[in-house]
Amino acid sequence: MEILDTSRCDCRVWAHTSSGIFSVASAWDALRIKAAPTQWGWAIWQRCLQPRSSVFGWRLVHGALPIDDKMRRRIVALVSRKLKVIPLPKVWGPLIIIICHQIWLERNRQRYDNLKRTHSQVVNLCFREVSDCACIEGVKVNSVHDLILARKLRVVITKSPAKIIIEVKWKHPLIGWWKLNIDGSSLGNPGSIGAGGIFRNHFGTPIRCFASFQGVGTNFMAEMAASKVGIKEARELCISKLWIESDSTATVTIILSRMIPWCLMQYWWSISPFPDSIQWRITHCYREANVAVDALANHAAKGEISSIWQATPIFISQAVSWDALGWPYYRFT
Repeated sequence: MEILDTSRCDCRVWAHTSSGIFSVASAWDALRIKAAPTQWGWAIWQRCLQPRSSVFGWRLVHGALPIDDKMRRRIVALVSRKLKVIPLPKVWGPLIIIICHQIWLERNRQRYDNLKRTHSQVVNLCFREVSDCACIEGVKVNSVHDLILARKLRVVITKSPAKIIIEVKWKHPLIGWWKLNIDGSSLGNPGSIGAGGIFRNHFGTPIRCFASFQGVGTNFMAEMAASKVGIKEARELCISKLWIESDSTATVTIILSRMIPWCLMQYWWSISPFPDSIQWRITHCYREANVAVDALANHAAKGEISSIWQATPIFISQAVSWDALGWPYYRFT
């Protein structure tokens, strides 16, 4: 790590937490041996599945069911039976586990209890258990096909809440203040990251735009890099009243609380004296009010280049004009 501030005393940090403070939970997480994630776990360990079905699914994938081959290895004579394998081209939620479980129960019932149900009775049992599972959470229907399937499976259909429409506008700063909108972009998480920002006056006229490539990192690192580059540019412009706006809630919260992750502390120490010496504020905005800055961040991440403009770049001119005129965007939540 590059040492940007040599005037401060050294301090110990715990590398396994973002705050650098030791915790027993983080120590255990660092020491324990983590098993590789399974591809079938999502289908078996679902809250809506009955525990007996989940246990059956676990035994099924681990080959722990007492099938004929296992019984023969234990020298148990069995009657030869022909098995018919039906391929399943599509799996719908926990239904595959329920079907396997009901087939297994019916097989045992016929073999050991000499009882037999019809195919339609077994199918109805599967539908009934799927319906019981859906009663816990319900089913969200997004199309006519989903509606038909839900009715055939006899599951409870939950009503989707109506979407709320929010009118979003870019807000002009007060006279004498400069507004800095920032955003970060990560092409993958992690991946190539870029930082973008625009300085505008109370008319909405840009005085400087930047797009800075920041190497490889995560979404959070991209957002923090945008704040770092933006404050450095503000220092060069000798701005005395600065309003920073970001669509990252995490970035705004961390900067306001000064709970900077230890891995970024050196960068924060290098830029924090400037905002402490001026009037400044930082607020959160919806991403719809950050369209122009998002385009700058993507430009840096995709092109892996850094640029500074004293006028509005052509590829964001329409979004900048839209903001300056106070025209709205609409957000559906």
